[in-house]
Amino acid sequence: MNRERNKKKWVFGVAIFSFLLVCLFITSAEAANRFWIGPTNGSTNATANWSQTSGGTGGATVPGVYDTANFDIHGLNNAVFDNTMTIGDLLMTNGTGIVTINNGVVLTIGSGSLAPQVSVGKNGVQIPTILSTSTDQDLGGAFTLLAQGGAVDINSFRLRQAGSVGTSSISNIRLYTKNATSDGQCSGTKPAGVALFGTAGSFDENKFSTTTGTISLTPDVPVCLYIVYDLASANGLSTMGRSIDLEISNPVADVQVSTGTVVPAIPVNINGQTIVVANNVSNVTATTTPNPACSDSVIYSMLSLHMSDADKDPTVFYLQNCAVWEKQGTGDPARLTNANLQVHSLTFTNLTGANSNGVVRVEITMSNMDPGQEGTFMNVTQTLKTTAGVRAWNGNN
Repeated sequence: MNRERNKKKWVFGVAIFSFLLVCLFITSAEAANRFWIGPTNGSTNATANWSQTSGGTGGATVPGVYDTANFDIHGLNNAVFDNTMTIGDLLMTNGTGIVTINNGVVLTIGSGSLAPQVSVGKNGVQIPTILSTSTDQDLGGAFTLLAQGGAVDINSFRLRQAGSVGTSSISNIRLYTKNATSDGQCSGTKPAGVALFGTAGSFDENKFSTTTGTISLTPDVPVCLYIVYDLASANGLSTMGRSIDLEISNPVADVQVSTGTVVPAIPVNINGQTIVVANNVSNVTATTTPNPACSDSVIYSMLSLHMSDADKDPTVFYLQNCAVWEKQGTGDPARLTNANLQVHSLTFTNLTGANSNGVVRVEITMSNMDPGQEGTFMNVTQTLKTTAGVRAWNGNN
């Protein structure tokens, strides 16, 4: 008799399904499948009774307004809807269990509307090098924001410095917005006509900078977010060779919205990173410019290597005052060439092939300028070339 009563409840449940069913096509990435794996007469309102996969382990969220509740061959036990619920769809396939809806409980299927979703992306590349003392410096490229499913207000952004420059050297961080072009592209640097978002910020001890304000996103209209900052250094060598790489570490947590959700849940970095070079650097990668003035402080060429030893990271080689210098980490520069040698040019050329470790060609032109050997064969000028391999560690050179 009890089984007969359950069958009547099932028939009654089908009638409710037919009465409440609304045709709604849901294509959002927020929709999910939930599979019943609960015990006999278990509650459909318990997370332990639902799995993300057919016959899988429990602990998934209870089916929501966009989700499909599946009762299949792996969910053989009876299920009880004991709380009012709204789900996206309900499927019963190859199962023998009975689904019961308690008196007074309303199960609504497919009557929800999608909550807005904001997608955080990137466009362009970061500026490759900047001077060690810079103001109103563009990061280069832009983060992108796209709302779908409805209008959304952005209330705050949190940026993280993932590079090796100390955050105390980076200040006056400003965020500007402007709609992308018709093909969804952003400018390489902050263009004219941008709107300032919030007020200037700075980094905390955890390398995060939070800016609050309001950005109103219109559905399906991509917006570009440009970053501008100041870089201050009392001594250019204290930051030389180090990197700036501002990222949104986890958009789900770092981008606060008025409604809906944010994706993805992984870091978003604009391509590349910015290497800091000393003021008046003429070329950071390679140069054949002669260095005739051995009393000036111009750095004419520089090679920066990322090191596994934190005390030596980065190790920088550069040409200054007709001499080759090495600087390890935050230590003082050390002169590598003899005082009687004048180095006229130093060239670093990247010969690294695809999917291989770093290969650098070094070309140096220098003269022996021993005052006691003027007019003799001891005072000569010579150019030397060599090639060096750079070993990788943790996937980085």
